[in-house]
Amino acid sequence: MSKKIALCLLENNRIAPRFDFAQKLMLVTVSDFNEIISQEVMQVKHMKTMERCHILVDLGVSLLICGGVHKQCQEVLNKAEVNCINNVIGSSEAVLKEHFKNTLCSGKTLD
Repeated sequence: MSKKIALCLLENNRIAPRFDFAQKLMLVTVSDFNEIISQEVMQVKHMKTMERCHILVDLGVSLLICGGVHKQCQEVLNKAEVNCINNVIGSSEAVLKEHFKNTLCSGKTLD
């Protein structure tokens, strides 16, 4: 069974400091063996925060990785059973590698 991960990114592919500051979302579908099945980038800089939350839910995202998330959005995601690893700093590549090693946690700073 596959799962979808969303990373909140700035234009330079680093994790955005907050969900509502993200300029794009990287959506990664992974297998049970942490193999990337697909990867796409969605521009979100023109969207409001709650719009972004509902898109993640509608897309079936199970994990959000970000710098931080607004309380109201966190509540929507929790209700939809979207897990969140926040307070993460680093490039998308480094963060995904850490996640695949099963060592990514809130408060982690990479590269």
